[in-house]
Amino acid sequence: MPLSYLHPIVGAATVALLFYAGSLGLRSRNVRRGKAELLQRHRRIAPVAFGFNLVSWIFGLLSVWTLRPDLELAASMHLRIGSALVLVLGAAYACSRSMSSLNRRNIHVALGSVGLLLAVAQVFFGLQITP
Repeated sequence: MPLSYLHPIVGAATVALLFYAGSLGLRSRNVRRGKAELLQRHRRIAPVAFGFNLVSWIFGLLSVWTLRPDLELAASMHLRIGSALVLVLGAAYACSRSMSSLNRRNIHVALGSVGLLLAVAQVFFGLQITP
């Protein structure tokens, strides 16, 4: 069943992209030189990473439904964490649309950081059910 490995491969690429986008945002908070460039790259890449995450979540559901009869649909901790990750990153994206206040910026950073922690947990629980 080589097709059942497609979601784990896409998921790994998605997590790597999420960490790259997150690292750009976090690094921009701690530097003065190059801050504008880091933020600009973060603004370009983070929505793409969120989109990949959403597609990977949908593809994971479809792959369990069609390719993994050994797994019960929507019953794993991997799916629960993935769902939380989509919601948290969606909230971070929504919050990023207006970064004029310090509160919104801090909330955005907190949501992004929680998203990265959820991505680590997602990898851990995903490895347990990899075919």
